[in-house]
Amino acid sequence: IGSGEVTEELQAQEKEITKWCQGLPLAAIVIGGLLRMRRKEERLSIVNNGLLKFTGDDSSVMQILKLSFDHLPSVSIKKCFAYCSMFCKDFKIERRKLIQLWMAEGFLQSNLENEVMEEIGDKYFRVLVESSLLQEEISSDKQTFGRMHDLVHDLAQSISRCESIVLNS
Repeated sequence: IGSGEVTEELQAQEKEITKWCQGLPLAAIVIGGLLRMRRKEERLSIVNNGLLKFTGDDSSVMQILKLSFDHLPSVSIKKCFAYCSMFCKDFKIERRKLIQLWMAEGFLQSNLENEVMEEIGDKYFRVLVESSLLQEEISSDKQTFGRMHDLVHDLAQSISRCESIVLNS
């Protein structure tokens, strides 16, 4: 809709999404991050096949966070997200240090022959920020940090536990 016109279908979806967010800014931010970079067809699929399954109860926010995680573009990025669960809640980590840790774990994967690992790590960090699964903070001395919201951290811990159960079975 190039003219800025809002269709009835879009208004109905907006009302449903608002209801699922239960007045929580984090839920709205994560849904926005999930839908922002998608084509119309992808957005409709996510809304119709993912969000419409929500019951509107207290678990909806965690379902929204999980849906955002499920739609991350690669397994490698999902591993980087889950890795962040090892830090304490509200822990702030410098972006470069986090990327080095991801590199040491072997989580960064490239399809290009000459791509530098730090650049891949930067891309993964950006994806997590754009998906609103990681909050970016810039200090007064221009250093970039990553931090997880408490509920996002809970999701990362839950995913890490599930992965370790699967890997240890």
